[in-house]
Amino acid sequence: MVKKIFLDIRTYFLIICLIPMILIGLLIKKHNDYKIIEVIEQIEQPSQISEVSKVVLKSQSLSLYGNVKENFSYSDFKNGSISGKLFFVYYFDNGSSQSEYINVKEVYEHKMPGIKSKRSRKPFIKGKYKINSGEIIEKASDQKLLVGDYADKEFNFQYEWSEIVPHLESINTKGYVSRLISNGKVTIRSEVPYNITINP
Repeated sequence: MVKKIFLDIRTYFLIICLIPMILIGLLIKKHNDYKIIEVIEQIEQPSQISEVSKVVLKSQSLSLYGNVKENFSYSDFKNGSISGKLFFVYYFDNGSSQSEYINVKEVYEHKMPGIKSKRSRKPFIKGKYKINSGEIIEKASDQKLLVGDYADKEFNFQYEWSEIVPHLESINTKGYVSRLISNGKVTIRSEVPYNITINP
């Protein structure tokens, strides 16, 4: 009986050890499958300019200090009455979009991109390759891939603002004030929301 239990424990231990080894082996095989064995085509895609057509506020993380009021101007920002970030989604005239956190400081200093601002997509290489698995795939990369390179690296397009038209419209949002709230027995600190308007 003791011998059987010992054998069962040893079997479970071997299984537990084998599972990670099998998974690692599969990952290595998958990686090797993407090794380039032939470069079929490589075309450099030029930079592309797109223009902001719409800006939508999705969320915010704003803290308010002192006497809370409805409208916050540049002078309120300068005296420390408001701080934090706003989360926007930018929509462009080519149908694409991007999300961006904007510090409230950028809003008041007129550095936040608004409608008609222009974004530049950096050049990239669009290639067609034959890989170790025998497949022919298309792959975008920031530079030309060579035989022996691996085509499984994730690629993200690189963007930068090339022309900023400041956002000067008022922004209706929420700010939060830290308050001590008591029920007579227990006092807790809570973040109380207020509807506010940011006037750049």
